[in-house]
Amino acid sequence: MPKIKTFLSPVAMAGLLFLLVAAPTATRGAEKNSNFILELTHQIFKRTEAPGAAKRRVAGELPYSRNRKFLELLSGENIEFTALPTKPEWEEKLIPIRIPIRKGLQGYRLFFINRQDQNMLSKVSTLEDLKKLPTGSGAQWSTTTSLEAAGFTVMTAPGNDELFKMLGLRRFITFSRGIDEIYFEHAQWVTEYPFLAVEQEIALFFPHPIYYFVTPKRPDLAERIERGLRGMISDGSFDRLFLKYYSDAIARARLDKRTVISIPNPLLGPQTPLDDPSLWLNSSHIFGAKADEGTVLIR
Repeated sequence: MPKIKTFLSPVAMAGLLFLLVAAPTATRGAEKNSNFILELTHQIFKRTEAPGAAKRRVAGELPYSRNRKFLELLSGENIEFTALPTKPEWEEKLIPIRIPIRKGLQGYRLFFINRQDQNMLSKVSTLEDLKKLPTGSGAQWSTTTSLEAAGFTVMTAPGNDELFKMLGLRRFITFSRGIDEIYFEHAQWVTEYPFLAVEQEIALFFPHPIYYFVTPKRPDLAERIERGLRGMISDGSFDRLFLKYYSDAIARARLDKRTVISIPNPLLGPQTPLDDPSLWLNSSHIFGAKADEGTVLIR
């Protein structure tokens, strides 16, 4: 396969509202994702500011759990919109803006493994090969639903710390994380778990869109957000912002040198815009090559 194209230089975290303060490596991945959404939202509202434009009546959103956010969005009193991975109930009862705001990036998954297992993983070339290896996942993660539906043997735990302990005990062989997460987390945890390594040969993919969801009480606000997003896509500023934050993670993952194996996401509805390549990190960005059966090059 051709080498991956050279993207922009690694992210320079700048901007009046979006500076990253010095922070432990443990939080840098989460901060990058949060700051990307903050800057994207700021640009959407800035470019759509006009007399008569729908106003934000609530300043921001409170640090609620996902289930609580759903209830708050239904009422529209304390939260008017948020950005989260899609779920059927959210698409049904809220106003989804079906533009994957991180271009499906987190759907590209690399694996944490024991260092000693790299030789074994290097022999994996198909989905059936990969499914023979038990895998770990968070008990409440949407990833778990996709893995189980695809036929993986999945061992679950509440969070990363427990999963790393189980990986060390060889309760499972692989543990997937998004390419925007895995390198930060490896740096965070490898001192405590020195066996920990990022697998080098394969990646897993399932479509994993993160949408803006708007309270059903504010269709005018949903229209403004979607109009701003589509304007950014049309003039290229959306891709420029995306690459500002994520070009380093894409390049480091070396997806062009990996076998990328796909599974479906059973949480997606029929209106998911899978046929619009402008909305996704796709084969023209990374591969430019055909896929073998059991391997996907994203549309």
